[in-house]
Amino acid sequence: MATNPRVPTDEPTTANPCRPQLVPALSPERPASGISRLWVAIVIAVALAFVVRYYRQGVHMNSARPSEAEAPAQTSGSELQVTGLKMAMVPSSSAMNLDGQVTNSGARTVWGVMVRLTFRDAGGNVEGTATVPLTGMKNEAGTLVNDEFAFDPLKRNDTRPFQAIVNGVPAGWDRTTPEIKVLTETTSGN
Repeated sequence: MATNPRVPTDEPTTANPCRPQLVPALSPERPASGISRLWVAIVIAVALAFVVRYYRQGVHMNSARPSEAEAPAQTSGSELQVTGLKMAMVPSSSAMNLDGQVTNSGARTVWGVMVRLTFRDAGGNVEGTATVPLTGMKNEAGTLVNDEFAFDPLKRNDTRPFQAIVNGVPAGWDRTTPEIKVLTETTSGN
């Protein structure tokens, strides 16, 4: 009697490449160093934050600033008074930080302020303008930190430090403190 070659036999045979075979599951390999990429990213982010903070403080401490007597008067009919203007150029760029004090002498609470800065050349001609928001600041342990007016509004008769960041100041600007004019105030109250 002849046997059918397609019928499997009960005899153990060597692995047949035409038949499916079970393969053990592979487990993911861990980095050889034992440090995950997430921790490396966190350490780099924290280091970068410290460098940026240190750099910003260094810019303010090392830059030449005009005295308040040299600062031009505010040209606005606003109920906000801006005083004590101090500017600091950011090295290797055309950006500038303008710091000062803002006082709310009006009857309403201020939630936001937009100003126009006018830059002049050595001949007194307008070289350019920039419209920027004022960012409220507060003093924490001798260091100024952001304290947005939107989250901590400027109440009636309050005075608070502010900062305005101007990117791309005009090249022909004479480096004197720019004129500042309050354009809009976001207010609430009486």
